[in-house]
Amino acid sequence: IGQRNTWGLLLARFVSDPVWWFYLFWLPRYLAERKGFTMVEIGMLAWLPYLAADLGSVAGGLASGHLIKRGWRVVRARYAVMLLCALLMPVSTIIGFTPSRALALSLICVVTFCHMGWKTNLVTLTNDLYPTEVVGSVSGIVAFGSGLGGILFAHLTGIIVESFSYDALFGVMGFLHPVAFLLLCRLLRDTAGVSTSG
Repeated sequence: IGQRNTWGLLLARFVSDPVWWFYLFWLPRYLAERKGFTMVEIGMLAWLPYLAADLGSVAGGLASGHLIKRGWRVVRARYAVMLLCALLMPVSTIIGFTPSRALALSLICVVTFCHMGWKTNLVTLTNDLYPTEVVGSVSGIVAFGSGLGGILFAHLTGIIVESFSYDALFGVMGFLHPVAFLLLCRLLRDTAGVSTSG
């Protein structure tokens, strides 16, 4: 816990994971309250963002793996995919303002896809940077950041929605991943030290 890499990973999860917790727990309520989805429509369509998340998880791993096979340093390859995902996350600011239910749901799918592409690479950095014998311990410490961020953000979500609107919430969430990426760039040091080309 004294290593700056651990803090970089923990803070990145603390800042970015609440986005996933919002979509996991608040999405059906948002679709019903703000977009006018019926319970039947939610049952028919609300699974799409979670399918997009699954696809993003696979695509994120494949993308960084492809770069690594082409000779990129491991951490640089993970960063490249994470940066692309982080740069796409601000599209969530449009969700609250579009009158189109189809566009809103499509953008939510983009966000969940990008979040899981991001998270796949973020979680894998633990394996890349630490010796095998401490990966489990570091993963537990980093996961604490995710849980703590989720708890605090869940409380703040209710306050923001009641005091302002979902629109403000989507605006905030759109920039959490870019902030998390900047934290990683500031704190993380590439100790993997290998290129896996060949």
